[in-house]
Amino acid sequence: MRGRAVTSAVQLGDVGIDSDDWYRAAVVRAEGTKSLVLTGLLGRTELPAPPEVPAAEVAREADLARRLAEIDRKELATVESGASDEDRRALALRRRKILLALSGIWESIGRCGPAARSWVSLRRGDTPTWEELCELAVRAGPDTPLVSLFAAHDRIVLAVLRADALHPAVVNLPLDGPALAAVEEEFAVEVDPYGVDLGPETWYEPLIDLWQQAAPFLAGARRLVIVPHGVLHRLPWAVVTCRAGIGDAAGRPLPIYTVPSLQVARLHADMPPLSARNALVVGDPRGDLGFARLEAERVAKILRTEDTLIGERATISAVLDGLSKASVAHIGAHAIFDPAEPLSSGLSLADGMLTVRRLLEHRSELDLLVLSACSTGRSAALGGDELLGLTTAFLQAGARQLVVSLWPVLDATTIDLMGAFHTAHRAGKPVAEALRDASVGVRAHHPHGYYWGAFTAVGAPRQGDAGQRAERGRGLERLTQWHG
Repeated sequence: MRGRAVTSAVQLGDVGIDSDDWYRAAVVRAEGTKSLVLTGLLGRTELPAPPEVPAAEVAREADLARRLAEIDRKELATVESGASDEDRRALALRRRKILLALSGIWESIGRCGPAARSWVSLRRGDTPTWEELCELAVRAGPDTPLVSLFAAHDRIVLAVLRADALHPAVVNLPLDGPALAAVEEEFAVEVDPYGVDLGPETWYEPLIDLWQQAAPFLAGARRLVIVPHGVLHRLPWAVVTCRAGIGDAAGRPLPIYTVPSLQVARLHADMPPLSARNALVVGDPRGDLGFARLEAERVAKILRTEDTLIGERATISAVLDGLSKASVAHIGAHAIFDPAEPLSSGLSLADGMLTVRRLLEHRSELDLLVLSACSTGRSAALGGDELLGLTTAFLQAGARQLVVSLWPVLDATTIDLMGAFHTAHRAGKPVAEALRDASVGVRAHHPHGYYWGAFTAVGAPRQGDAGQRAERGRGLERLTQWHG
């Protein structure tokens, strides 16, 4: 139903029937379908309340929200388990009681003013309003367009939100489900799992027109925040935009962040900064990845850390303990993705699998987590646009930004890419820019997308420097017009 509603809104906008209103409706409806479970879990982490909310109500709400998040994680972790119907009913009853109590507190807090109502919306995991999406675009700045993708039943819809534009720009490409599945199948064939006998790349060609339509609305951008939908999560958008000629003023591909939803980006923007802690490096836990060991040793030198877990020292308990104390972590290990049982997917460590199921019960508040392993960015759909995999598990555990891979990677090129990435990031470049530069370096010697396009930056970009804040201030002047 949501897909047809988005399509109808776009079609009405295309023929000029109150086009701005219909395009806004298309964006809100599209974003309202994405990663609702993850949004709810993140919304109930430590978000600072506005100062006008009484401290006693904040404390009561925080206790109930924590208990609700624990139940939600437990329910998610038992999706594939043999939990009895009685246990599930008991959990559901506890959840309803807590939600009832929270609803009363949220209603009371919402009466404290607009900022309090916005905070409650995040805590509840509400679908974002158009005004809230506008505010997010302004906070991102005019050089960071927000690109929302939606795979409707008969087309792909792409919407661009920018702080320097009064209205959303919406373009679409007629491409139904079977045609999109054919793109995905061709992609799987051409991006061979082990890079053997790679032929010409053509899988992305049906998508080029979509991005060329959008190109005028991306002019002057320095980076993109892309929000995929459905099967579009599985595609490497750095490769697609590069082939479509989307670049910066210097002709380089644009740095790209992907996020599960714009509401997740809003949550990350409102979270308090993490305190600087040490860096953790994990490598070659099973003793059979020589390149991963070399990579870990190189990365540890770049990060200037002695907190390393190499080989048999990289046990499940040691890695979880290290992640809880670090602000930056790099893990080079085997990763296993099981689309049939995503909760059993995970990282192969010295004494067994660190599974998604285990991670859902753990907190790891990391500024950056790099998963230098095969297919760490793959996820399985639980229904609708609810995704489950290592990426979503670490996001709900508290990681702010991740670097993950969409397919099995080649050791020889990955070690160079990771060295270049960490060097650039350590020197102060933002995550997506450091990854773009590292990928460009690999592409100069290995132009096929298999070699340089697997890794993607997940999470919202950090709030910018003073110049960007000034630009956001100018964008705020347009906000009332944009809402009108």
